[in-house]
Amino acid sequence: MIKVTGLTSLIKKVERKQRTLPDKVREIATKLAEIGVSVARIGFSTAIYDGKNDVVVNDPQWISDNTLQIVSQGNAVAFIEFGSGVHYRNDKHPLESKFGLYRGMYGFGHGKNDFWYYEGEPGTNGVPLHGAWEGWYMTQGNPANRCLYNASKEMRQKILEVAQGVMKS
Repeated sequence: MIKVTGLTSLIKKVERKQRTLPDKVREIATKLAEIGVSVARIGFSTAIYDGKNDVVVNDPQWISDNTLQIVSQGNAVAFIEFGSGVHYRNDKHPLESKFGLYRGMYGFGHGKNDFWYYEGEPGTNGVPLHGAWEGWYMTQGNPANRCLYNASKEMRQKILEVAQGVMKS
């Protein structure tokens, strides 16, 4: 006969862990989303973009019991995330085909040209025009800054580290 000692204690410990698991999963998701928001905010705020960068990255929101959502809003989101203009055509976003956002194919179609003019703000590289064209800028578009893509990549890279930290507490 094999005598098992401490089995009751072990069962209670496992049951305790089971009860706290849903809270731990939510904590892991929250910490990962906070990392993603931070990376996305930094990316959008420092992005190379000609024009008004009006992007706001919202705090993560729970959309179901186990799902958090990170949302960025603004007219410039797609132009900054995926880039614009054929001048930067070799700088492809890894998800451009998934979303159908190919260089020169969205916006007003100006990106089919190597450069074009716009009215507004210079952004990082807009070249100001003078005289009768005051307030207008020349641009060649911008590279894909991949702010959200990089945020998701960073969250995936941190999963194990975050989970281990939460599960130890």
